[in-house]
Amino acid sequence: MKHIKLLVVAFVAIMIGLSGMNAAFANSEGSASASVKTKVKWDYIVEQVGIAKSKVATGSNKCFTDNGGGLNTGLINGQPTTWIEEAPVKWCPSKKPITFGGKTYHWVKVGGGASGSKCFNPGVPGTKNPPKPKLPRGSLVLDVKNMSKAKFNFWMSANSVVILDELQPCPGGGYIKKYGKGEASFTGRTNIKIAAFMGASFRGGGNIQLMLEQHLAMVYKAMARTNVNVQITGECPTPPPPPVDVCPDIPGTQPPGTDCTPPVPETPGPEMQSITLVNFVYVGHQISLNISGTVAPNQTAELFCKALNGGTVTSATRRQNVPSGSFDRSIDYVAPGEIPDVLTDGSGNVVVPAGHDMVECTITQANGKSDTIRTQVGPGKFDIREVPPQSE
Repeated sequence: MKHIKLLVVAFVAIMIGLSGMNAAFANSEGSASASVKTKVKWDYIVEQVGIAKSKVATGSNKCFTDNGGGLNTGLINGQPTTWIEEAPVKWCPSKKPITFGGKTYHWVKVGGGASGSKCFNPGVPGTKNPPKPKLPRGSLVLDVKNMSKAKFNFWMSANSVVILDELQPCPGGGYIKKYGKGEASFTGRTNIKIAAFMGASFRGGGNIQLMLEQHLAMVYKAMARTNVNVQITGECPTPPPPPVDVCPDIPGTQPPGTDCTPPVPETPGPEMQSITLVNFVYVGHQISLNISGTVAPNQTAELFCKALNGGTVTSATRRQNVPSGSFDRSIDYVAPGEIPDVLTDGSGNVVVPAGHDMVECTITQANGKSDTIRTQVGPGKFDIREVPPQSE
């Protein structure tokens, strides 16, 4: 059912005055009690059936308005019910027979009635001998289109008293005593939103008068608390002053005497990223190698390259200045004039195998941090070969 509307059914002139409901409780604010007397005439809620408009021939020339006495339908707690509409109702034929509550209907209410709403309930137009109504005789049906805004009037007498008597802890230790009294009351006729105490999903079956009194008791207890005239016995000691942070720019509270000089962030070092892979070079021949990497921000650096096993890096490219950021530099390498022997370190470990050479490049920043890269050596890597004979 799209856009379900709710109907509030009110019994006529049945005003029941119940005895006052008393409730008492205790919490951190002391104790409170409330007495509420109400007179309410509202009983239960009827939900419209809401047949889809597409199933009703609303444009038919057979639509008509009766003189009252028609049979209307609805739901109470999900159960089908019927009642007599004393006021004229506008009816339109359904496109197909509609079964509701075990009965078949051919007409749909599209307007009029006591509510005046377009509820699209199946029913029977007014006749000379209408069926017996199932709702109380003399009932008044009101159309409530928005439960959150629906209100009704009632008479009430309410009174609430709050007694405050508690110990309140002091920030620096110890307690002070708080006591006082507050009261709120009202007598007369007023109104209340239905949704405020029963919720828009309410479908009957509850004691509405009891629900209303419970709701009002809570309201007046809250009002009484706001009216408490609080008196305080004793006085909390003055708490010590908060510690002084001598270094507000450093996280945490720093005691007096702390060196507040913020630590200097460490500057990263340079990074060598790649150097050309050399397969072989003929003795005495020259080739170019590319070296890439990065220099830290706000730093300058020097690139220095050298050959380790007989070859040389030309003086023009051996030493180069490099600014901050990414760099890609080229050096010129000249192979030795003959096949070199093995190169070992002071402990006899092989650094460069016989018949090979190696180029080593180091980048050094102004702050002294550096990084080094070497060419790869081994079978098929940086071999030093004799120049092949020229064919005649």
